[in-house]
Amino acid sequence: MSRPWFHTTALYHWLLQVNMNRQYKPAPVSSKDKELFEEIRTNGFALVPNFLNAEQSSELCKEVESAYAKVKAENHPDYFCHDRGHERIGNIQEHVPLSAKLFYQNEMIWRLAQAYVSKNVKAYRKEADYKFEQGANYQANIAHFDDWRHRFKAFLFLHDVGEENAPMTYYRYSHSQKDWRKAYNLEFTTAGVDGRYGHFFPQEMDFLVKQKGLEAVSLTAKAGTLFLGDFRGIHQGTILQSGKRVLLNCTFGL
Repeated sequence: MSRPWFHTTALYHWLLQVNMNRQYKPAPVSSKDKELFEEIRTNGFALVPNFLNAEQSSELCKEVESAYAKVKAENHPDYFCHDRGHERIGNIQEHVPLSAKLFYQNEMIWRLAQAYVSKNVKAYRKEADYKFEQGANYQANIAHFDDWRHRFKAFLFLHDVGEENAPMTYYRYSHSQKDWRKAYNLEFTTAGVDGRYGHFFPQEMDFLVKQKGLEAVSLTAKAGTLFLGDFRGIHQGTILQSGKRVLLNCTFGL
C-alpha cells in the first residue's frame, strides 16, 4: 500500500517538527545528574561503569538467558527478531522481574530521560537483545540513525563486551542537529522505508568523519556497564567474532 501523498512532502516534515517541538518540555536537570547530562548532551552518549556489580550482572544475565529459552520454546509473541543468531524478547520486564528492579525502574535513568527529552517522556521497547551467531552480518551493522525525533536510549551490558563481542560503534557529535543533518532528516520522513531510512554509505561516513568532525567510538565495556545515549546520533553494530552478547535496552520518547 502506497503512502499518502502528504507523507512525502517537505511541508509534512515541517509540521511534524513543529508538533514535536511543542510537546518536548524537558524537566530541570538534577544537580546529582548534571555532569552525566552534560556528557550526553556534548558527545551524544555516556558510559556508566559498575552500574551493576558483578554479582547483580551475573544473576540478571542468568535470568534473562533462562527467559530466552522459555519464551523461544513456547514461540511466545514477545519472542521476535529471528535473524540468524540475533534475537530479541520484548516486554522483558514481565518475563524477568529483576530487570525492572535493577534497570527499568531506575530513578537516575528516568531523571535523565525526563531532563534530556521531556517531563512527559514514556518508556517503550523494553527488550533483551541476544547475539550468538559468530560471523553473521545484519542491516544494523550499516551506519544509521534511528529517527530524527528526540529519543533517549539506555542499554545495560550483561556480558563483557570486547572488540570481538560485537561492540556498537557510536559516532561522537553526530547527534547534534546541524545544517548537514537537515537533508537526511527530511529524506527519512518523505521516503521512509522505501528510501535509505537513515542509513549511510561508507564513503559518506568517511566524508562526515573527516569534514564534520565526527569520531567513531567503539563501545567496549564490562558487564554491568550502563550506556545512555541520543539515538539521533549515527551508530552501527559490528560482527560478533567470539562468545555471545546479551544486553537490555529501553527507548524513551513521546
